Amino acid sequence: MNIVDYVYDECHRRHVTNYGDFANGWEFATELEILKSERSLGLFVQGIAREVEPDLNRYSAKSARFDNLRTSHVGFMHGGSAAPAGEVRERFDRWCEFAFNICAMPYPQMTHVDSLIKQLLDIHPFADGNGRTASILRNRMLGTLNDPTPLPFYYGSA
Repeated sequence: MNIVDYVYDECHRRHVTNYGDFANGWEFATELEILKSERSLGLFVQGIAREVEPDLNRYSAKSARFDNLRTSHVGFMHGGSAAPAGEVRERFDRWCEFAFNICAMPYPQMTHVDSLIKQLLDIHPFADGNGRTASILRNRMLGTLNDPTPLPFYYGSA
C-alpha cells in the first residue's frame, strides 16, 4: 500500500481528519537514525506522538523532555482501561527499556513487535494519537515504512 493511501485509511479508521499531522509523524519516523538508548527511544516515540497530534502532545523545552504523557483516566470501548494516570510515566519508562532491547535486534519478529505495540496501547501514554503513533512505530520496527501495513485489531474486530 502506498503511504498516502495508508495515511488516509488509517485516519479514517481512527475517525480523525488531521491527515497532514499523521503524514508529518510518518516523515519524522523515517528521518531519524538508529536509536542508541532507552531514553532516545522514549523521545522518539513521544516525538511521533507530538507530530500526529501537535495540539495535545507537546514538548517542554524548559525541562528538555516531553511532558505530554497522559494525566487523566482513559477507558476503552471494549470495556478495558488504560494504565492508571499516576502510573503512566513509570510504565512508559519500563516499556522503553524493554522495547529498546527488542529494537536492538537486527530483524525483530512480528510477534515481538506486535506484543510491544499492544503493551504501548495498554499504557495509552498520550492524550491523543496513541493508535496513529503505534501504527507508525510498528511499521518502523518491522521495516515497512515504505510499504505500510495497518495495525492489527488487538482488542477484537473493528
